[in-house]
Amino acid sequence: MPLLQPCVEGWFDLLDPVGTARRLTPERIAETLAAIPRFGGRTPRRWSVAMHSVVMAEWLATMGANQHTLAWALLHDAAEAAMGLDVSRPLKARLRVVLSDSVPGARVHGGPLVEDYEALENRLQEAIAVRFGLSPAMPARVAEADNRMLATEVKLLWGQDPKAEPWRMPYEPLPMAELQTDSPGVASRAWMQAWKELRVES
Repeated sequence: MPLLQPCVEGWFDLLDPVGTARRLTPERIAETLAAIPRFGGRTPRRWSVAMHSVVMAEWLATMGANQHTLAWALLHDAAEAAMGLDVSRPLKARLRVVLSDSVPGARVHGGPLVEDYEALENRLQEAIAVRFGLSPAMPARVAEADNRMLATEVKLLWGQDPKAEPWRMPYEPLPMAELQTDSPGVASRAWMQAWKELRVES
């Protein structure tokens, strides 16, 4: 059996990352990430995955990042557009997905293969990156910016020290003064504008 997620066009099969990536358009990514809140929606004010990606890409641009890096920054959470949610890092580490019998190699010693949720997400993310002409692996510069963006959100959304309890993050926040409250429409348009400025083949 496939692992299906509904979408406007029909269904995404999350166990078919290449097929799922082909069906994801920039517009669908923008709209979905704009509708998905960061931190499970538990931030003091609304803050979406789309704006998280846009602000991160904007900061990388000020640091002279190239087009490939900026495109990866905008797409680094695009797998969430297919999966339909933003799962926190601690929860990802504990989630497991049981793959169906229809997946090649999905049975081990007569039983189903239990896979990390994060591994499933990573396969989707790699397929999406390749679909848009990017390297399958996230650039180290993007991963670092993502970590620093997380620390920035803790500092500016909660007004807390990301290095203190209970966060205990080793990352330095980005040098910015505020994060504007967004809305799905604002976030979607901001993501699409940033994407169009990159002129990436879609």
